[in-house]
Amino acid sequence: MFKLLGALALASPGLWAQAPVLFFSDITSGPNTGGEDGNGAYVTIYGNYFGASQGSSTATAGGGIMINCKIWGAAWLWYQKIACQLGPGAASGNLVVIVNGRSSNPLPFTVTSGNIYFVSSAGSDNNPGTFASPWGTLLNARNVMQPGDITYAMNGVSQSGDDGTGWDSAFLLSGGGQGNWCSASGPPRALVAYPGATATIGNPTGGMPDFGLRTSDCQGNYVFAGIAFRGQAPAQPGGGANYRFVASDITCPYTQGAGGGACFATSQASYIYFYGNHVYNAGAVDASALFQGVYFSTDSNNVEMGWNLVENVHGCRGVQVHSSPLGSGGPSDPTGHDQYSISIHDNTVHDTQCDGIIVDTVDPSQGPVSLYNNVIYNAGKGPGNPEESGGWNCINIPGGTENGPNGSGTVEIFNNTLFACGTFANPLYASDNNGIAENGDESEGAPAIYVHTRNNLIYSVATALYPAGVPYFVVWNPVTGGLCANTDICPWLYGTNNLLYGSGPPVTNLTEIVASVNENPLVASTALPDLHLTSSSPAGRAGSIIGGIAVYGIDNTGRDHDGLTRPAIPAIGAYEIPQITETPLIVKSATAGQIEPFAADSIVSAYGANLAAGTAQATLPLGTTLDGATVTVTDSAGVSRAALLFYVSPTQINCEIPDGTAPGAATVTIANMNETSQTAAIAIGAVSPGLFELNAAGLAAAWVLPVISGVGQNLQAVYQLNSFDVVPLPINLGPASEQVYLELYGTGIRNAKNVSATVGGVSVPVWYSGAVPGFAGEDQVNMGPLPQSLAGQGSVNIMLTADGQAANTVNVTIQ
Repeated sequence: MFKLLGALALASPGLWAQAPVLFFSDITSGPNTGGEDGNGAYVTIYGNYFGASQGSSTATAGGGIMINCKIWGAAWLWYQKIACQLGPGAASGNLVVIVNGRSSNPLPFTVTSGNIYFVSSAGSDNNPGTFASPWGTLLNARNVMQPGDITYAMNGVSQSGDDGTGWDSAFLLSGGGQGNWCSASGPPRALVAYPGATATIGNPTGGMPDFGLRTSDCQGNYVFAGIAFRGQAPAQPGGGANYRFVASDITCPYTQGAGGGACFATSQASYIYFYGNHVYNAGAVDASALFQGVYFSTDSNNVEMGWNLVENVHGCRGVQVHSSPLGSGGPSDPTGHDQYSISIHDNTVHDTQCDGIIVDTVDPSQGPVSLYNNVIYNAGKGPGNPEESGGWNCINIPGGTENGPNGSGTVEIFNNTLFACGTFANPLYASDNNGIAENGDESEGAPAIYVHTRNNLIYSVATALYPAGVPYFVVWNPVTGGLCANTDICPWLYGTNNLLYGSGPPVTNLTEIVASVNENPLVASTALPDLHLTSSSPAGRAGSIIGGIAVYGIDNTGRDHDGLTRPAIPAIGAYEIPQITETPLIVKSATAGQIEPFAADSIVSAYGANLAAGTAQATLPLGTTLDGATVTVTDSAGVSRAALLFYVSPTQINCEIPDGTAPGAATVTIANMNETSQTAAIAIGAVSPGLFELNAAGLAAAWVLPVISGVGQNLQAVYQLNSFDVVPLPINLGPASEQVYLELYGTGIRNAKNVSATVGGVSVPVWYSGAVPGFAGEDQVNMGPLPQSLAGQGSVNIMLTADGQAANTVNVTIQ
């Protein structure tokens, strides 16, 4: 159950051979009969490494070969697409693409019943809507379609005028007063551009109606793919659930936005999937600060935004997450609560007037909030908007709450590439031009939102305001409301293995931002810019292992922005460095908190290829051979010792650095039963603190010890099982007369002379730290009592330091 924290990474040949990779598809269900020539629905698949033409390559659905591929390998944004019909052989299961005999990752697909219709500018609504005899308008398609139906819009189809519903929109969706065009049950309805076609919803001139797509009393359950949305407010789904917007072209260059909004905005909607869209020229030059490019607003939960291009945004932010009450606020107003389960990944965002991405009013304790694999540049470049408001960061996490309970937990920010952030030279207020900002907007007494930054590449540039380079980070103290000084300990923004260049050595929060690389990242071009890493970049294989981390929606953490597979030790930033030939064996730190040098008697994990012939889990007592594999550590004195083994597999071995290993340079040799041997260099030190985690959200491996009237009670767990998932069991601190202690478990701590810890930012005494008898490599830390001031704080972070080295941050929940 424990997640091992240290790691030795052994690179291997063949690691980078790249099969085709699938990102997403436009529809995820549809019929395999009917439609054009009776061959069912067209499915457009987006990904990379498809090749320039089909040749002998195939696409399959549930194992059946898809047919009539009208598009193969065409460019879309920075990747590719395929468009084929399902064909009668398609079945429910997975979409898989096979190129040169190599299969892609799967995408789920369900074959369903339903009608397939077509709309053409040369058609008539009196027609049956078939491929040979299509309808003439999109409004007729809206009015006729039922759950599971798909309508393909042919080239040139447009619905730009007011639809007559009285909602100032070209295309209103309603499941109530205006029409029976939405439903919560059954497969989704889908409106899709025919392969290669352009179809438009909304007025492209900036005239009436203001809205392109709008909803009223819509239960959701709709797909829009390949549509050009236009208008002052091109696409604005509000209410309902399960909206899927794919590969659409969205622009609104005439919008002033004085009343707020965005080119694409949601409100009180959930389960939003926003994939592969192009949002550009958002807002007029003098647009309001209340106007954004993409906006997931009031109570929009369960949101995934991936593989989009957002560029040239006036007004303010490229992407904004923010929840405001629609009424007067307070307990009687059910709107404006903190949002959760949000994943913003693999997007390119550039040339924004204010922040590139701002994520505010969120509660990660209710569902993960993550930003990863994004490429953001020229964000926060100004000029000032009419309100002279905003922030000028590539990524901004304010942490505020507008209504309802205060949020808590940690926003995960990793493997992003950020360039030329915050270049606006004349902001109205200071200290808000940065790469990543933790703005500490929590109300007084509220729990803090923590920001965890790993493997981010921040390439700063000089400006008139910051001639030495725009700062990499800013941290605001949510307790005092003031800016954290460089020498302050400010645990609200923490992380490891970030590459920071252009503004000198990192100076902010040095006790929490550790293991930074401070070298030129050697990207392809800063002029274009092209922020891919060149082969000699110090960012290559310099990141920390992210491991299993909770993200909402598709988990693309194992691939980079282009779809390249990440090796065991990833690069810093959004891009990996393609490698074709064999590379030398290397060793890097494994996870946040446990950094090299590794301590003797600590548990580590080796990653690579062909490490063992099979997979085996050890039983007690531990031995030095497991399934024919061995690990030998030769220390600086030339003494070789066999390591105790916990687990072996072809790609990972968990072991203990042998007792007595001398400090200094050491060599690790891994051999398997096939007589294959690999070596790597590591450094040995006195401590390498790491804390075990019970789940991907960082729940501490710990026990709770209540003490009542000086008498210790039975140990209590910090976790419980919820449908086989490990989730927090809130700790009850009890009355003031009761004391509550924690027993934490980790590794690499036993030799430390000075161990300290904070819980929820409050210092807590450490009474014991040392080895756990009978358990190789395992250490225990006893701390407490937990202060009564933590009562009601919810998820709180535990930060432990051993002889000045910070362990990875873990958490518990306090009721």
